[in-house]
Amino acid sequence: MSKETDKEKECKKYLNQRQTTFVQEYMKTNNIYQSALKAGYSPKTAQSQGSRLLYNVKIRNYIDAINERLESARIADIQEVMEYLTSVMRGEKKDQFDLDPPLSERTKAASELAKRLDVRARNLNIQAAVNIIDDIPDTVEIEEDEDIEQDQD
Repeated sequence: MSKETDKEKECKKYLNQRQTTFVQEYMKTNNIYQSALKAGYSPKTAQSQGSRLLYNVKIRNYIDAINERLESARIADIQEVMEYLTSVMRGEKKDQFDLDPPLSERTKAASELAKRLDVRARNLNIQAAVNIIDDIPDTVEIEEDEDIEQDQD
């Protein structure tokens, strides 16, 4: 499991030790009664206390902060997706039978990779300086204009 985030630490500041223990046990088991027991509530009141705790805004914030961290760890970032598609395209990944991926799958991976690379290329912000050097004398431009007018007559 990844480290506690700043948001979790901030939310946890407003909870006492029993509330913190309840939340941590609840995140592991998703069982209100068992979590309340492990947090130190009596067996007679554990169910009602646990239910009441889940309605507490500060406890909900702490649970939400933990869920955010857990969800973000499960979601692949663009780097991971690009690496996976590249490995499939190159035939480095095997299928469930330990065979090389078929050419059609490698082509699909290459196509998906190309789409993502195209999007990345479009999102690049390229700044370049352009120097325009006007080294043509003004008299030459006038003479050319006169030649054109004479040709039209």
